[in-house]
Amino acid sequence: MVSYGSFTYSDPEVGALTTYLRDCARRGQITHYDDSYNVAQKFGSYHGPHDQRLWWLLGYISEEEIKAGRCALSAIVVIKSGEGANRPGHGFFELERRLGRYKSDDDSTWLAEIDGLFQYWRKH
Repeated sequence: MVSYGSFTYSDPEVGALTTYLRDCARRGQITHYDDSYNVAQKFGSYHGPHDQRLWWLLGYISEEEIKAGRCALSAIVVIKSGEGANRPGHGFFELERRLGRYKSDDDSTWLAEIDGLFQYWRKH
């Protein structure tokens, strides 16, 4: 069990979403919050892709990846439609700021993480 923010996650819950995101990164693909929700909801109590529980889980996974010297996996999870479509949510950029990884603007921050992810996971 892992506690992060105000949520507790099971090891299988964290593991399943981490594996899914790494597989997407290996293929050089972005994914949507809906897809991440579909993976995680099998293991925890979620109320859809806009559930803060999912957002915090993505933050936890990204922090763990960064601690291990890799890039934030949540960079490849983007909004499907509407305002901000095909970009990560605000929480991604807040996490990057909090961890001191934010560049000069949102685009350069996001692209640096995606480039790093795709380069690393293509080889691993």
